[in-house]
Amino acid sequence: MAYNTGNPIGSTDPRDLSDNAQDFDQAVNGPSSTWVDRLGNTRTSLRGQVGYTGTGTGGAIQSYTSGLVLSGYNVIILYSGEFYRPSASATLPYTTTATLPDVDGNLVSIGDANLRQDLANDASGSGAALVSMEGGPSVEAAVLSRTTFLAGVSESFAGLNPETSGAVFAVRGWFEDQEFGGGLFVWLPNEAKSLHDGGVTISPTVPAVSDQAGATSAIRQQNFRDGAGETDPGGTGAFVRLMVTIPSAEMWGAVPGVINGDAADAAEVFVQSNASQASVYPFTGHIVLGTKPLPSATSKRDAFQVSRNIDGLTDCHAFADKTTIENATDAGTYGTFDSETEVGGTHDQSHQFSFQDRAKFSGEGTLGTWGNIIWPVKIGTGTVTQRTDIEIKDVAGTGGSIGSHIGLYMRDLARANSNVAINLQQSDGFSVFAPNAGKWQIGGDIHVKNESNLSFITIPISTAMINGKSKTEHLKEAFLGTNSLGPYFGTPDDGQVQISSNLGNRLIIEDSAGSYAVRPGADNAQKLGTATNRWSEVYASNGTINTSDAREKTDIRQLNASEINAAKEIGKEVGVYRWLDSIAQKGHDARLHIGLTVQRAIEIMTANNLDPMSYGFICYDEWNDLFVEHEEVLQSEDQEAKAAWREQTRVAGNRYGFRYDQLNLFIARGFEARLSALEENA
Repeated sequence: MAYNTGNPIGSTDPRDLSDNAQDFDQAVNGPSSTWVDRLGNTRTSLRGQVGYTGTGTGGAIQSYTSGLVLSGYNVIILYSGEFYRPSASATLPYTTTATLPDVDGNLVSIGDANLRQDLANDASGSGAALVSMEGGPSVEAAVLSRTTFLAGVSESFAGLNPETSGAVFAVRGWFEDQEFGGGLFVWLPNEAKSLHDGGVTISPTVPAVSDQAGATSAIRQQNFRDGAGETDPGGTGAFVRLMVTIPSAEMWGAVPGVINGDAADAAEVFVQSNASQASVYPFTGHIVLGTKPLPSATSKRDAFQVSRNIDGLTDCHAFADKTTIENATDAGTYGTFDSETEVGGTHDQSHQFSFQDRAKFSGEGTLGTWGNIIWPVKIGTGTVTQRTDIEIKDVAGTGGSIGSHIGLYMRDLARANSNVAINLQQSDGFSVFAPNAGKWQIGGDIHVKNESNLSFITIPISTAMINGKSKTEHLKEAFLGTNSLGPYFGTPDDGQVQISSNLGNRLIIEDSAGSYAVRPGADNAQKLGTATNRWSEVYASNGTINTSDAREKTDIRQLNASEINAAKEIGKEVGVYRWLDSIAQKGHDARLHIGLTVQRAIEIMTANNLDPMSYGFICYDEWNDLFVEHEEVLQSEDQEAKAAWREQTRVAGNRYGFRYDQLNLFIARGFEARLSALEENA
């Protein structure tokens, strides 16, 4: 995803840095001969500079198959790890056939894969036999002519005194009748014989193992490694092993797969003395790569250590697996890292981790991303049944007990400016899929962002439930769900359902003890509807009950003459009307209603020298404009960029209304006065 800000060159905007990284990737690794930078300029890619192009879209190089059209001598295709182009004798455009390139005279190899394979081959006529010395034989012949072949390190060097410095000796094994622990040795006449160790440096004046004193072969072997019987301890001239592999105990006589502490100790002495370590410690079968001193004594216990100082380019790794599996004959498995560490014994152990990430950042610059990443790649036409980045299985085996098993443990993250334990950016499918009936216990609030990115739903969860501790109080469960009728929420227990706002209950559904009544959160403190948001109709089996308790009212006075006269006149105004909204929706089908208007009642009250707004049956409400301010939206993969804007959600206005229960009683008092007058005059 490109931001394309259009900022000028020299910008330090992180979005431009992201675009530059993608552009550089296209320039170096892209299949096309050109690429477009973030300012819209078309530039030549590395592939375009090389001059070769492929037959695929954008010049991509395709694997060999029949039917490919090669229109130029610089068009290349790939076959079996090697690149080919049309030969000078090919007629262009040339269309490939089913014939393989190595027997098709119209194609010629332009790579070095075959040569590299031959150079790496140890078969006769390959490898060093292919490389010739100037004016002389091949390297293979030259090496063989200067190499002396011996049977065993522990026997064959005793008594030898080569005349030529640098003479090479190929030794079959450490023992004469075995093929392990051997290698190439060179004669160095100035090498001190005191450096003899029985594995890397061999003094010819140290008696062979068979000539050493000792009751057992193990003692005689160790005496040889120690240089027992050296007849020229202050002299020079020794055979030194050419180290082409990592030192191993086999070079000092250890049998593969068999523990030999003496040979292991000798190997350890060599490793540490050549790694600039200050002390020699008991060999633990470890390997050290690099010359940076190990940070602590406990580091020496590690089986594999990478301890390096790196200056300059850092696109490197302490461990990189470049394995390729092809033409497998079984349906087994392969793992880049397979831990089968076993902790046994009767002692207590504080921990055993298969992997520990204790990376340290001590620089003064900026580190863009820090941590671990899983970044798989899928190519080819094969099918992956399921990709699982991390799979955590239950503990296998039996016996003993396990106090607690936590699949994923996130500790409290607090140091950063913004701390997120789990960041899920899934846009399709499920962000979290938990099909089984296990419960969720959460210690903080749950924030659910709606689709418009304008608001959040916050569900506070009791910490007593989250911590999983036993308490005497019974915590009611709640649920959110949906069915064929729509979404729903509530509690499966016999408890209240409460809707809260501003830290106060505003609507409550009572439990069975309260006959499941729906009531406000507080007595006589809330309205049902507003002047701008009214209920259209209310269905009820019975009428409403209005409080009329004498203990909560002043003394009742009688209506005065002006009020009675106004009541009589208002009663005469009752008539038939239709709602304008209903006419707009239903036309002539709009229903007829009985009543009068507040404005006419106000006129009558005013004409009788009464203040209409002091009477509860006259109602008036007004409201102001309402706006919502929206922040700027930055462009991302999910949405387009949008400048900040202001949205009007309500238009200012006003509205009159009646409390009809009181109005009807007011009119009824006028009727009563009229009836009394008729009775008196009868």
